[in-house]
Amino acid sequence: MRQSSKSKNKNPIKVFIADDEFLIRLDMKEELEKEGFIVVGEAKDGAEALSEIKRLKPDVSVIDIMMPHLDGLKIAERLKNDDFGAIVFLTAYNNQDFIERASKIGAFSYLLKPYRIGELKSAILLAYERYNESKKLKEKNAELEESLKTKNLLYRAKLFIIEQTKLSENEVHKRMQKYSMDNRISIGELAEIILKSKNIPDEIKNP
Repeated sequence: MRQSSKSKNKNPIKVFIADDEFLIRLDMKEELEKEGFIVVGEAKDGAEALSEIKRLKPDVSVIDIMMPHLDGLKIAERLKNDDFGAIVFLTAYNNQDFIERASKIGAFSYLLKPYRIGELKSAILLAYERYNESKKLKEKNAELEESLKTKNLLYRAKLFIIEQTKLSENEVHKRMQKYSMDNRISIGELAEIILKSKNIPDEIKNP
């Protein structure tokens, strides 16, 4: 007996459908729900799709490339810098230029019409997986940037304290650590305060 996505996954993927043809939306919704996905919303044109995706924040949006008011590529362009989930494009055109444009904008998968439900399911799962990988990478890069920023602030603050107090770097670091713990702030925040105020707390100068 075939397992659905819902029986395999305790947290079913939330899907949004954007297509200007009512029967396609209806059929897709029924088939996806049979497979265990949750269809959180749908739209018949690009402007409505953009508004609803921002409101509902689905895990994956299945978007027809050719829609009234706003095409799929423009929707993706407007969503690409925000956290509004993965995009699967539906298209009737197997066009390399389109594929490259979709990839640059941030599509995680695309599917040619007509398609089978198994192909759609695979495209959604692939897009969801790629989106999560991309999200984790962005978070890791953000953490790295924050770490480098903190190290730079700490280095500059230590240098400032050493110049003012003639203490050793090791001693300055110990005193900064103690001060940050006593005052429940991070050592990075302490370094930033010292550099902005150009003032060294007495507990660091004369503990």
